[in-house]
Amino acid sequence: MDVIEQWASQGRVPATATLVAHNTPAGIPVLSVDALRVILQAPPTVAGSLAKPEGSNPIEGLIPLKNPAALFGYYVGVFGLIPGVGLLLGPAALIMGIVGLVARCKEPRRRGAAHAWVAICLGGLETLANWGFVIAAIVAATR
Repeated sequence: MDVIEQWASQGRVPATATLVAHNTPAGIPVLSVDALRVILQAPPTVAGSLAKPEGSNPIEGLIPLKNPAALFGYYVGVFGLIPGVGLLLGPAALIMGIVGLVARCKEPRRRGAAHAWVAICLGGLETLANWGFVIAAIVAATR
């Protein structure tokens, strides 16, 4: 009987079912058993609306909207690949990438670590390449 009560509480026993014992040919309705009637006629329990977990937006996994420094640093780093433009955008991407990574470390629910690392790497390489070229050109011109 304990198993049947458990099944009834799980919704696995319909109210129209009948119970048949091993040695009797006729069955009795489940609603005639007091313990089962209480379970089967109880109002259904429904969970309230659950709050949407933060960061469950599928776009948030691709575009870190809550970490604008990492996002803008990424785009600045990509546009800094244009020759000459990287003189200014390279250091900006490097700084924005560091700011975005620090923000991600302070609040792990923020996304954008990959964007921040791309901004740091691109910004660093662009800064070295563009400013290295400028310094090499100045040194070559003074000789």
